[in-house]
Amino acid sequence: MAIDAKEAVQAAFHSFDEFVGPTGGGTIKHKLLEELKYDDGNWRVVIGFAIGREKTTNALNFGMGRELSPIREYRTFIIDGETGKMIELSSI
Repeated sequence: MAIDAKEAVQAAFHSFDEFVGPTGGGTIKHKLLEELKYDDGNWRVVIGFAIGREKTTNALNFGMGRELSPIREYRTFIIDGETGKMIELSSI
């Protein structure tokens, strides 16, 4: 029996927690579903997150000088459409 979108997303987030997790003592923040697509019998799930690294941006347009904003990273999970198991993990 095929899995639905909700089950695919749950499987991807479970795989994220198991395989990505915090690295180098960093903390993962703002973990969000970025993209979901069903293609050729599998689900493609993209999860975006921040791990505490920041970049300096110019906010002169608002009269605030410089500010720090988080650097987002992304991981793509391919989830088998029948079993719900992760079959591929990659960085974007």
